Amino acid sequence: MSMQKNGESKILSVKKLVFLEFIDEADAYLSKNKNISDDTLFIALMPRIKLYLEKKGVRVDSTYGYFDNSSHAKVSLWVEEAIGCFEDALEIKDSSSISETYHNSFIYYLRFTFTYLAWVTEVIHNACKKHLPQEICACIQQHNQVTTPLISDQERYLGLICRDYSARRRIGFCGLDFKVNPVNENLKGGSNTYSNIFIRLAAKINLWCFARACQKPAILATGFSYGMPELFLKLQDSFSDFSWLLFIGARSSKLKIFLLMLVNLFSAITGIKTSLFNARVPINVVFPLDFVGYLSLDINDVQFNLCLNQTWKRIDAMPKQIFLFEDVFLGKLIKKRLSDGILPEIKRLHKMVAGMEKLVAKARPFFVLSPFSRSETFALGEICRLNEIPAMLISHGTHIPPKNRVEEIEHDHLGRGVINTEFPYTAAQSPWEVKYADHFKIKSKVVKTGPLLWSIISGSPPPNLKQLILGKKFADKRVVLHAATQKARESMRMHINETADEYIQEILDIFQAIKQIKEAVLVVKFRSTSNLSLKDLLTALPQSDQLIVVTKPSLVDLLSITDLLVSFQSTVIQEAILNRIPVLMYGGRGRYQHFPAFVVKPGIMPKKCSAYHAVNCEDLQLTLEWLLRNHSGRCLDDQHIREHLFLPDEKEGIIDFINKLREEKVSL
Repeated sequence: MSMQKNGESKILSVKKLVFLEFIDEADAYLSKNKNISDDTLFIALMPRIKLYLEKKGVRVDSTYGYFDNSSHAKVSLWVEEAIGCFEDALEIKDSSSISETYHNSFIYYLRFTFTYLAWVTEVIHNACKKHLPQEICACIQQHNQVTTPLISDQERYLGLICRDYSARRRIGFCGLDFKVNPVNENLKGGSNTYSNIFIRLAAKINLWCFARACQKPAILATGFSYGMPELFLKLQDSFSDFSWLLFIGARSSKLKIFLLMLVNLFSAITGIKTSLFNARVPINVVFPLDFVGYLSLDINDVQFNLCLNQTWKRIDAMPKQIFLFEDVFLGKLIKKRLSDGILPEIKRLHKMVAGMEKLVAKARPFFVLSPFSRSETFALGEICRLNEIPAMLISHGTHIPPKNRVEEIEHDHLGRGVINTEFPYTAAQSPWEVKYADHFKIKSKVVKTGPLLWSIISGSPPPNLKQLILGKKFADKRVVLHAATQKARESMRMHINETADEYIQEILDIFQAIKQIKEAVLVVKFRSTSNLSLKDLLTALPQSDQLIVVTKPSLVDLLSITDLLVSFQSTVIQEAILNRIPVLMYGGRGRYQHFPAFVVKPGIMPKKCSAYHAVNCEDLQLTLEWLLRNHSGRCLDDQHIREHLFLPDEKEGIIDFINKLREEKVSL
């Protein structure tokens, strides 16, 4: 069978389509069907399944040919309409008047459920429309074990959707009963009474440490990812008399809990800062977010429970049409995820909120900083707003005003956790965020701080850095860096992000162009997800001296040796431009352009600017050659990056902002 791009089959009609999503499903099917006929075509929903089946010698397509740009828009618009009905039904408020936290988390998790199920249905629909099979096959897990608010690998819905789709379209269906090994809940830890007592005691001791540290002005951060350590260091130089508090998110062993408690006690009693979690940044008290809920285990909030029950009744009474996508009724699957995964998470979050309220009331930090706002950290922003505590959200991403309805939908929901939240203040790191804030009319007061968390190169890189990262043979090569934001199976976003198969295809397209340019090398900065591991990617890509996949080098180090960045959508696009590195936006079959750019067209000579957009892979080689020839090193001029920066008199430094808050407090 001849093949098209990324394994897309040229066959338009087959007798049997087999849909598979996981390796264990492939093994189960192949063990039951030893002889695969020539008129059978497998559709792999995940890249690793396609790679696995290709090794088995069977005919297989990825989703690339069955989920195009129109499908992205179709799913996004349908999900938004359905979610709108839920937003109207939500009315959850606790006895402390916290409400937006529950609304935000509920919609966040539910939307990913809708998106994933619609994506699966659309792939099935388009494959059947193209190939006109007499029969479709899939593995069926009759009783999905729902234990988390996001869809886990233990949950398999593909077979159930295939079965319902075939019945609606009167296509034969062959289902293979399939059992997924259950998750061992005991591995999660902290489930027995003694563990609960120990952690609750540690939480209360850490609460006392928090309150003691806040006897003098204290700045609290919710995490040390992205550029938060560097920001903390800058602030500590200017506010040496402050206490410094930190929330961390990872669950620790009992030994680490005990050691952390001792370190916090030592720091609280002596006032000596420790560097337990980051050798460069001294901290007074480190509080695990997992412990917050243990400060309020016995809570009984009548108002919250009543609101939750009334909300569920409204959801249960929703018309069936809301859950229909391509005539497939998804309501049963969605409601099971709601009752077993999302509502328990909202109840857990309620305990976390109550614990966070106790912590904030006891400690009353002078100022709060966060690079993100979901669940517990979203609650912190709302609590600070209600209690008039200055708290600032500094988005770790970039945000732009949308150009059409689909972009508006996706950027709206993306922004609800990183820029448009309940935090009283939002830091605008570029003029684009101000435009975003104006478009969506965000509640927070926008402070034009300029870059705070983004990767900024300071000075010239060490002369041997390129050799250390890439090896001696690439020391004289021009570096084209590819970096993009992958989304996992459980957290898919349409239109402004690629599917896993689209992500692989864009790298293949770029490499095909790069390998014709002998003086260049393609470096892929990669971060694994449940959809695509490093092993999967390396298997999917050709082996070549001109293609290097890296995971460990910091983005700052990579940017310092980069001549050109290629990306579809990522914060690194703006980071590259601010570091005077030109950007070529490519991917997603040209459906989305993250920033204003020169659109590459055949026969039209590009003009020198900061950003370019290539829609078609046929334009890549000539475009890359022109860019590497006309952009030497970090060469963008001030005029090229002007629209990404505030002028000096337009922005307010965060140190000046905190000092102003301090003066206002003293005057009161």
